[in-house]
Amino acid sequence: MEVNSYFNFKNSVEALKFYEEKLGATDIMRVPGNHEIFKDAPEEFQMPESFTMNASFKLLGKTFLCSDTWQNKDIDNEGASLFPI
Repeated sequence: MEVNSYFNFKNSVEALKFYEEKLGATDIMRVPGNHEIFKDAPEEFQMPESFTMNASFKLLGKTFLCSDTWQNKDIDNEGASLFPI
């Protein structure tokens, strides 16, 4: 069984840059909040380019996933769960 870690950040762009520059992360993929797949979302759910809806990167042979917290709220991991893949 493999478990992928999923992080929430207040600023995923900054975190991804750190992981790439300081820790050697590779294969970085990021879906911004204004990606065309969200163009038909209701206005209250429209996000700017700086918002990360989803991202992934590889580090030490493992894949990690991340996104920004909704409206850049503080991190709250209460009730966090692990899902095996």
